[in-house]
Amino acid sequence: MSSFIQKGLGRRIQELRRDNGYSQEQFAEKIGVAINTLSNIERGNAFMTAQTMESLLKCLGVAIEIGRASCRERV
Repeated sequence: MSSFIQKGLGRRIQELRRDNGYSQEQFAEKIGVAINTLSNIERGNAFMTAQTMESLLKCLGVAIEIGRASCRERV
């Protein structure tokens, strides 16, 4: 992930966290990461696992849809 995208994503996560009334400490505990990990994610200095991203999105009430590619069986 590019630094530009990572930093933008981090800023958006921070904004959504604040809009939902969570402190960093509360939110980190809720999504199961250390406070310093959340801080690094919000500053765009750390990657997050898919599991962390899923927890984070659920807590913030953000829906994400991942499309499925259809596969056709060749006859």
